[in-house]
Amino acid sequence: MYKKKILLTGSGGMLGSRVFQELLLNPAYTVFTVGRVSRGENSFACDLSDPIAFADVLESVAPDIVIHCAANVNLGSCEREKAYTYGLHVLSSRLIASRKSIQRSIFISTDSVFDGLEGNYTEKSAVTPLNYYALTKALGEECFFNASHAALVIRTNIIGFNSPLNSSLFEWAWENLAAGKKITGYKNVFFNPLYVGTLAKIIIQLLNSSLTGVVHTGCREGLSKYEFIRKIAEVFELPLDNISGSELDVSEGEIRRPLNTILATRNVENLLGIEMPDITAELMAIKRDSRK
Repeated sequence: MYKKKILLTGSGGMLGSRVFQELLLNPAYTVFTVGRVSRGENSFACDLSDPIAFADVLESVAPDIVIHCAANVNLGSCEREKAYTYGLHVLSSRLIASRKSIQRSIFISTDSVFDGLEGNYTEKSAVTPLNYYALTKALGEECFFNASHAALVIRTNIIGFNSPLNSSLFEWAWENLAAGKKITGYKNVFFNPLYVGTLAKIIIQLLNSSLTGVVHTGCREGLSKYEFIRKIAEVFELPLDNISGSELDVSEGEIRRPLNTILATRNVENLLGIEMPDITAELMAIKRDSRK
């Protein structure tokens, strides 16, 4: 029986590594990975921002399916290294989307493509990126919207543990609270993140569907970054009195950031016949999986 070839980008990242684990459970696929370092068999080390190098990988693998998880999520780095970021988010996407031999592709995008003035964004909401990270992700989306094959964009905001620990909001808050340090969370910045373990399973479900275009994923309810940090403390049994709240002044700093990127998820719930989890359930899942 022919096993479809899947090429997964960013397989060493927080989300990509979980998607890789899920794909290995499915005997219908032969999984290839590409990223900064090789993972061994069926794995390619490649600078994905280099279209010539990435085109060589696509030619070598000749994948039936591509899941594009690779991204530069450091906003400061995106502003400083614009050529690299453009190559990683846009040029690589253009190569995937234009390859006619590919049957199916999925592009992992971000809630940051919106300006944050309203929140509760649907798939039909206008995209209005505020910074270079968001702009290049939006341009990457456009490549897949115009793909030569069945392509799907998934907008989301992910949480979980990197290995080793990285500097995401969740990891920063957990690490500092566990060390007994006092931290501050913004009361006027809102989102509805999703655990990478949950999202990886949803990606597989969407991969096996005929859906194209764009879908939003996230936990059931939105909350402020301050409330999120307090939830972390509650679930991981860390001191709540070390958490204080403040307001983000969007006029400060060189990088513009949206204040409310809550995504409406009813569409994907209806399409898959599921109910998105609440944030407490997601944090409990992170806690449970971190003990394995």
